[in-house]
Amino acid sequence: MKRTACVLAAILALSASFAIAQTSGPVAYIYVSTNDSGSNNKVVGYAASADGTLTEIAGSPWDDNLSYLATNGSYLFGSTNIATDNGKNIFSYKLESNGALRYIGATNIQDDGTDNGCNVAENLTLDHTGSYLYAYVENAGGCDVKDDSYGAVQSFAVNKSTALLNYVAVTNTTPPANYMPLTLLADNDYAYTPGEYGSGIDTLQKTSNGSLAFINSTSAGVGNEGMPSGWGWGYAAVAADPTNHLATDVIYSADGCDYGCSPDTEDKIATLTVNTSNGSQTTNSTFSNMPTTDVQYVRDLAMAPSGKLLAVAGANGVQIFNFNPSGQATVNTGLITTAPVSGDYSSQLYWDKNNHLYVISNADNALHVFTVTATSAEEAPGSPYTIPGPVALTGHSL
Repeated sequence: MKRTACVLAAILALSASFAIAQTSGPVAYIYVSTNDSGSNNKVVGYAASADGTLTEIAGSPWDDNLSYLATNGSYLFGSTNIATDNGKNIFSYKLESNGALRYIGATNIQDDGTDNGCNVAENLTLDHTGSYLYAYVENAGGCDVKDDSYGAVQSFAVNKSTALLNYVAVTNTTPPANYMPLTLLADNDYAYTPGEYGSGIDTLQKTSNGSLAFINSTSAGVGNEGMPSGWGWGYAAVAADPTNHLATDVIYSADGCDYGCSPDTEDKIATLTVNTSNGSQTTNSTFSNMPTTDVQYVRDLAMAPSGKLLAVAGANGVQIFNFNPSGQATVNTGLITTAPVSGDYSSQLYWDKNNHLYVISNADNALHVFTVTATSAEEAPGSPYTIPGPVALTGHSL
């Protein structure tokens, strides 16, 4: 009997050790582009543990002068910040087994004008398969177009053998000044972003060759019920859940303008249902039934992988909402940080699949990590991490 007990104890101990070994590795790799000095950017990489603690990846920071980032878990892509290039190339990197970056090569962005001497690639978005990369490009029409606010979405196919990009098409019907990152539905069929000056939500459809085709710049209008007389509204940011619904921030103001125009503003969270046959949206959200955020001048939204929690970031910090696709969002927390999030229309938030929310704040030169569940939101051990001038954030779960 004693021998049996000893054997059983040894088996249990071995099983426990194996379980610890299985969970002791990183759960995600996180990458931040940072303004190191002057016009020189670097990329900082971290391995995130199960409790949210970050360890800098060997070799980080890398002296790669990048601004906007995207990763599909195998490769990382970055638009350049180099003065002599200024976004005219998208650089490709292989992610090594420890998360380190290995430079592969560059892809020159294309345009529908006579040259690309004036083009600048900015926000980068990958589809959910990691097969196509979409870049918002300023002056997409080339130097012939004098209006520097002219922009478009360019589509690239990812060569999964080489990590380089193949140009597919340009969507030059997107209205100008449309700087916010795209969000794609879970099925990859449609992409959305706030339209010109927040006037609507742009809808783009993925075509058979992977490129995006502009459909329209209208959207389901939120109701006027309860809205103060004389107030106007516009959309600020969009995020998609896994069940073909959208969360969007709606800015209401006394003078009808958007960011910082009026001291009398309210940011509210609307819920939109997408018709997957044509990309159109419907909503039951109105001024009176939508929750108001404590985050003024919202700059980014991020949906948790579960689709049940929504992070909202802006001038007053970050707040968490419960997202209900069949009804209205509800407040989950107050401000979990008061560090302002006011980046240049780039990705400022990222959720991994282990309940961690990552936030960069240019105001306090930091990367914050929170462990967020349905019932709590706490800053992870070691957070915040000092990063000078963070620009953009991306990551992938393991």
